[in-house]
Amino acid sequence: MDAVVAVLLIFGSFYFAFFIFKRNRIRDQNALDKEITNDFVEEFDLPSSPSEELHPDSMEKLVDWMEDELKTDQTESKDEVDQDIEDLV
Repeated sequence: MDAVVAVLLIFGSFYFAFFIFKRNRIRDQNALDKEITNDFVEEFDLPSSPSEELHPDSMEKLVDWMEDELKTDQTESKDEVDQDIEDLV
């Protein structure tokens, strides 16, 4: 009888730990999504009215544009460095 109670207690503990972990993970994910949305609104001066939600497609386009801009900036800065080196030689 003691063994059955011990096993039930162990399984109950694992279930409780899993439940708490899952709940915290969902809460963290929701908080992260909210923070990312707020960052996009602040960074790109997007409308912050609650009726206009940011769709994942528009956010993906925005991220793609940002990556392209960063690549362009890196290429331009590399070209400038190369030009400066040629000028020194």
